[in-house]
Amino acid sequence: MAMETNRTRAVSAATAPTSPEVSIPEVLGNHVCFLLGTVSTRAIELFGQELTGSKLSVRAAGMLLLLDAQGPTSQNVIGQQMRLERSTMSLAADELERNRLVRRRRAPADRRQNELELTARGRRAIEEIEAATEKTTETLLQQLDPDEQRQLVALLQRIL
Repeated sequence: MAMETNRTRAVSAATAPTSPEVSIPEVLGNHVCFLLGTVSTRAIELFGQELTGSKLSVRAAGMLLLLDAQGPTSQNVIGQQMRLERSTMSLAADELERNRLVRRRRAPADRRQNELELTARGRRAIEEIEAATEKTTETLLQQLDPDEQRQLVALLQRIL
């Protein structure tokens, strides 16, 4: 019974996007899809709030992090890694290019492909993104101890 109470409390604290004092009904609190979707919504909301000063979208931040980690990468590969439709990826790349965060050019290995590369401005944005990521993670996972946080990350990686 105590385990159920803790789980219910954790569900209501970790997943309520706009009103933390309203608990998730038990019928929904036992559905993995609902829980993951609600936590995802909350994470995106928190991350977006942390990025407000940088005027970056969550998607743009993810693209910049990938480019920082991988170096120049084909637009198609970035889209696949982020699970974006081709047209959505193209619009996102347009936005980053317009804001001078990335440079788009023909890939040397395959001239049919566009390759994205961070600009100096894009590299400077990485620090802000990493700070926003850290703050969001702290806020979202504050109910969990460090071992539980590592376990959660490992479990999420397994199911992806």
